Amino acid sequence: MTTTTATEAQITYATNLQTEIIEKLDWNFDRDMMRGQFTPAKDEATMAQVRELRAEGRTDEAKALSQQARADAAAQADANMDAYLARRSELAEVDITALDKEEISAFIDDAKRHQF
Repeated sequence: MTTTTATEAQITYATNLQTEIIEKLDWNFDRDMMRGQFTPAKDEATMAQVRELRAEGRTDEAKALSQQARADAAAQADANMDAYLARRSELAEVDITALDKEEISAFIDDAKRHQF
């Protein structure tokens, strides 16, 4: 017989993680400092196209494409940070005592990714 009730250790660990998240909600989240953590990897196809344009001597087009790729990456980083902050707020509001064993394990995994 398997139990679906969370263990006391799971509840304590999840509560500690949630407490850390709640404490950090008031911290100033410095987007400029954290941007690199949320910026997606460069699109290899776009970078190959930029290199190809430069090789052909079409530097203005290459520069424009490169600038657009950077702008797209910055926009994606902002969207990623917004999603991160929203999820962190959601995790702060979870009623841990109402979670079963599987749910609390998922909460712990998610909370560990969102506690900084």
